[in-house]
Formats: sequence, C-alpha cells, structure tokens
Amino acid sequence: MKHTPTPWNYDITAGNSFSIYCEGTIKTIASVLFKDVNYMPNEKEAEANAKFIVKAVNSHDKLIEALKSLVGMEVWIDDIEMKKHFIEKVYNTLKSCE
Repeated sequence: MKHTPTPWNYDITAGNSFSIYCEGTIKTIASVLFKDVNYMPNEKEAEANAKFIVKAVNSHDKLIEALKSLVGMEVWIDDIEMKKHFIEKVYNTLKSCE
C-alpha cells in the first residue's frame, strides 16, 4: 500500500491540535496535539513539529532523486578514503530512505 499522496500541509484545528492533511482534500493524515502540561508539547512546539513533518514528507522524493543523481560521481574523487566515505554515505542513506 502507498502512502497518501503529497503535497501535505497543516493547519490548526478547533481544540488543541494541528491537523496534517493532503492538499486539495479534507483527508487528515495525522494530528499533532498540544497542551500546556509537562508530558505534551505546547502550541508553538506542536506547530514546529507539524511544520517539520510536512517539510520532511514533501521534500522526501526530491531528496531521493538528488541523492540518486550522485551515484557514480565517486569516479571524480581522487582520494581513496574520501571515495570510500562518499560511496558508503550515498548508498547507506539511499538504503535507509527507500
């Protein structure tokens, strides 16, 4: 099963949460709750969390595409250790993101 299509956005809802939703629909994907108590984020932190989630989701595909464009670029690196580090970093990051 695939995730809800992007782009996602967020908005404050009635009550004490931010709703993360699929743009162009009313489909709620997640809610980020807030309350001024020790075990929950306050409103500013909850909004920052909702904003970060939306930014991460909406940029994921472009970041993967950019990372894939680096595959093979190691041929331009002369230093063997730097080349190994570059290859390891690119391939491990791709593996963890796909």
